[in-house]
Amino acid sequence: MLKLAPRNYAAHYSLACHYRDTGEFKQGHHMIAVCCELANEEPAVWHIRGQLELRLGRSAEVSLDRALQLYREAVADDAGDANARFQIACVHQLLGDRAACLRELAAAIAMDARIKDTVRTDIDLVDLRDDPEYARLLG
Repeated sequence: MLKLAPRNYAAHYSLACHYRDTGEFKQGHHMIAVCCELANEEPAVWHIRGQLELRLGRSAEVSLDRALQLYREAVADDAGDANARFQIACVHQLLGDRAACLRELAAAIAMDARIKDTVRTDIDLVDLRDDPEYARLLG
């Protein structure tokens, strides 16, 4: 087992994402749980935790609601933050709210059209790829 410095946020976060991407969801969940303790106000850690919980067949509502709250705070601080709006869209999709997801995607793209490249490849949005509204937004 890999030994990490217990308070090394970056190492735990990177490994959590690696484990998520390689299908080692239990190990990823362990790593991201440490990140949630170290960086409780960082929306991305709750977002990743929610992704991992879903892949483990667990309820992710608490983690994703926390991520949504923190991303919304980022938008409140900077109304032009296209990335935060994009992340809100992703969380809505994970929560099963397609209409809210598409609304937030439209807002993010209106703020910064360059975000379309990220939208096309994001793992949270795979289920939208056949949606006509999604295709229109990326058109």
